[in-house]
Amino acid sequence: MEDTRQSMEEIMTKAFGKTLERCKTAISAGMHITRWNESVFRFFFCQSLCETDSNIVQHVECNKIDLVLHAGSDVAFIEFKFYIHSPVFDPCSGKRKHSRKSFPSEKNYKNFSDCVSQLKKRRCDRQPSKFLVLFYADPVEENRMTYESLYEKRRSSDQTLGLKEVCKEEPFCIKQFDGSVIKCCAWVFAV
Repeated sequence: MEDTRQSMEEIMTKAFGKTLERCKTAISAGMHITRWNESVFRFFFCQSLCETDSNIVQHVECNKIDLVLHAGSDVAFIEFKFYIHSPVFDPCSGKRKHSRKSFPSEKNYKNFSDCVSQLKKRRCDRQPSKFLVLFYADPVEENRMTYESLYEKRRSSDQTLGLKEVCKEEPFCIKQFDGSVIKCCAWVFAV
């Protein structure tokens, strides 16, 4: 009898594609990207996993791993990195300040590479697949450092990370409800 189960890479690729479609729909419908965080993105991914294979058992934030999957005897550890340019707002007036809560920086990239290192060190008696899902969005109209320039430059020169690209969404631009345009990039890497 032939084994018809999907590999973890196939499951990740299918769920990733569905997740990005959900993201595009939500952003276009008025869910401004500044209202998002990694948990929102992970929620969309978990929904997409349910559609991809309803037999997969999901454990969110399991022993400091963002998402753990069990599919038969297969196990996967997944970490998510979700980066956007987050503005800061005055809590009383609601007015936007000129500073940002998050933005591309060397500290940000170190956080990313530390996450990869930690994931590599994770052990399990069942040889888990390990994945890192990276999503970032840059404002198109602003003339500042972008996540795209930081990550493309660093990833291509930083061989120590040892990441294998499983799938990638071609960069896409979305016009948000306020008229601003963001350029989004996303990958799934095997660690």
